[in-house]
Amino acid sequence: MKKDVFDELIVVKRSGQRVNFNSYKIAIVIKKAYDNVFEDYNETEVNKIYENVLSHIEKNYSDRKTINVEDIQDIIEDEMRMISEDVYKAFSEYRQKRAESRKAFKIKQQHKFAKAMEKIADGDILSVDNNYSPTEIVLRCGNTVVKEYAYAYVIDNKYLKAHEEGKIYIHDIDSVPLGKLAHVHLDIKDELEKDSSLEALGYRLLTLKTEIKGEINITGIDKSLENWIIERFKEYFKEYLNNYLALNGFNEYISFKKLEEKINKLEDIESCLEELDSFINSYVVRHIFEIAASDAERKLQENLRSELFKLFDKLNNSKDKTGYSISFASKTGFSNNLVNDIVLSYIEEKDLSSLHFIAKIYDIDNPYLKRIEELISSRKSLLISMEMGKDSEVEYFYNGIRLYDNYNDDAPSSCGRMIVGETSINMARLALENKEASKSVLFKNFDEVLELTKNELLSMFENIGNKNKDNYNILFTGNVTGDERLLPGQKIRKIIKNSSLSINLVGLKECVSILKSKEDEQYELLIDLLKHANKLANEFSLNTKLNFVITEKHDATASREFTAFDKAIYGVKKGLIDENKYDLVSNLSILKSDYGKLSKVGLFLNGGNITEYVIPKNISTNKIHKAIESYLKSGVRAVYFTKEEWMKR
Repeated sequence: MKKDVFDELIVVKRSGQRVNFNSYKIAIVIKKAYDNVFEDYNETEVNKIYENVLSHIEKNYSDRKTINVEDIQDIIEDEMRMISEDVYKAFSEYRQKRAESRKAFKIKQQHKFAKAMEKIADGDILSVDNNYSPTEIVLRCGNTVVKEYAYAYVIDNKYLKAHEEGKIYIHDIDSVPLGKLAHVHLDIKDELEKDSSLEALGYRLLTLKTEIKGEINITGIDKSLENWIIERFKEYFKEYLNNYLALNGFNEYISFKKLEEKINKLEDIESCLEELDSFINSYVVRHIFEIAASDAERKLQENLRSELFKLFDKLNNSKDKTGYSISFASKTGFSNNLVNDIVLSYIEEKDLSSLHFIAKIYDIDNPYLKRIEELISSRKSLLISMEMGKDSEVEYFYNGIRLYDNYNDDAPSSCGRMIVGETSINMARLALENKEASKSVLFKNFDEVLELTKNELLSMFENIGNKNKDNYNILFTGNVTGDERLLPGQKIRKIIKNSSLSINLVGLKECVSILKSKEDEQYELLIDLLKHANKLANEFSLNTKLNFVITEKHDATASREFTAFDKAIYGVKKGLIDENKYDLVSNLSILKSDYGKLSKVGLFLNGGNITEYVIPKNISTNKIHKAIESYLKSGVRAVYFTKEEWMKR
C-alpha cells in the first residue's frame, strides 16, 4: 500500500473544513459500529473492512487531492454490507439519525449532546425487559447524559481525539463534570470519633461512592481501629468491674469514681492491671479485676467480630465493580491481633467480590504469614504489599497503584490521600507506529504522548479542583489529609494538590516485544523507556507542584480497549495482539525468571505496579513461603496471588 497516497490526501468535512486524512478514524467508525451491534465479535472482520476501505481509497483516489467525509462513509457502508449485514443496517440507520440531528441542531455541541438521548432510547436502560430498579435506571440515564456532556463540552478535542483513536484512555471522562475523584486511601479515625458504630461507618462508605469513582481503601484497619478498640474495652471493663465489686461488697471500700477516672486514662489493654495496681489491695480484689478484664476482652472480641463481619459483608455485597479494599497486618499488639485474626477468618470463610484485602508483610517473620500462606495455598486471591522501613506507611490500592512521594509534604504517608485522575497510554501502539523508526524518533514520539497525557491530567485537575467543599457531603469531612483547613465554599484544589495524577502505561510487555526479539534487548529497552517516563514525570511534578506518577495498574478496561483498537487497525498478530487484552509487564519472560530485574522495573514505576503469581492447584504452603521470601529479598513491592491468569480474567 502506498503510504504517500494517504499522506497527501485531504478530507473535506461537512462544514467545509479541510483536514489531513486520518485512517484511524475509519477504524474507530467500524469498531464502534460492531460494538453497537455485538457484545463479542471476531476482530478480524473489523480489520478486514478497514483494510478494504483503505484499499478502495488508495485505488480510486490516488490521483485526487481531496475526499469528502460522506464519500468515506459510503465506502465503509459498502464494505460492511459485504461482510456483515447486521452491522451494515445498524450503521446505515445511525447515519440517517445523525443527519436528522444535524438538521435539528445548528450548534455542533448540541448535535453531539443529542447522542445521549439516542443512546438512552436505543439501549436497554428503559426497556421493559431489563432488571434494573428505578434508582438504577435513573443512575444509568444520568451517567449516559453526563458522559456525552463531557464529550461535547468538557474534554478538549485534542485529548478526545487521542482517546477515541486508542492512543490514550481517559479513565474518568464521565466523572470529571461531577467532580468525582479516582481513588482514595480513607482516614477512618475521624469517622469513628463521629460515631462509634461500625455499621454507621459502613453506610458512609457506601454513600462515599457518589463522590469517588474508583476504589475506596481503608488503610491499615488494624492500626486505624486501635483507639476505637481501647475505648470499647474501657467501656466494657468499667461495666464488669462495677458490677463485680458491688456483688462482692467492695464498692464501699474502693472509690469507683476515681477508679473510673484512672481507667479512662488507660492507653492500652495489655497493661491495664499494672496501671490500676494502686486500687488492688488483696488477692480477692485482684481476682475480681482479672475476671472483669478477661470478660471485657471476651465481650470485645465477640462484638468486634460481629461488627466487622457486618461491615465487610456490607462492602462485599455492594456490587460495585471497583469496590473497596482494606489493608491489614500492618502492626502487632493485642488490639491489632484481634483485628487481624478477624480479617483472616473473614477471608477464610467468605467468597469475595466487591471487597478485597491487602496484607502488609514487611519481613519473613511476620506473625500472620503462616495463615496468609495457608489462604493462598487454598487458592484465595490476595495482594501482598512488601514496602519496608520508612516506606512502611506507603499504601497500595488493589489494582497495584500506590501513593508515595508528595512534592508538597515530606511525610511519605498514603493515608488520607487520593488519586485525583488517571490516564493510560497505549505503549503497544507506540511500538506498532514506530517499529521501523530509530530510537531517537521512538523517544520523541513517546515524549509527545507523555506531554499530551500530562496536559490532559492537568485539565482534569483544574476541572475537579474548581469544585468547592460544599459539593461534597462526606469526602472532605475529616477523611482527607488537611481537609480541616478547607472552609465552606472554598475550592478543593488546595487539598487535592497533595494527591496524585497517574500516568498508566499499558502494553509495556507487547511494546518491547514488538520492537526487540532478544530478551536482554527487551529488558534494556524497557528500563530505558521507564527511566525516561519517570524522569519526565518528575519534571512535570517539579514544574506544576503536583504529584505526577508513572504506573502499570491492574485494570482490564483500558487494556481491552487498546487491544480492540489495535486489532482493528493492525489485525491479529500472533503472540502480540491475539488476546483480549494486553498483558502485565511482570509476565515478560526475562522478568518472570529474574526477581532482581523485576524489582528494578518497579523502582521506575514510582506510582506502583503489580507482579502476578498464579497459584497452581495442590500447591504446598512451603512453596508459597519460599516464593514470598524470594520476593522480599529481591525488593519486589507488590505481588497479587491469584488462581487465574490476568489474561484470562
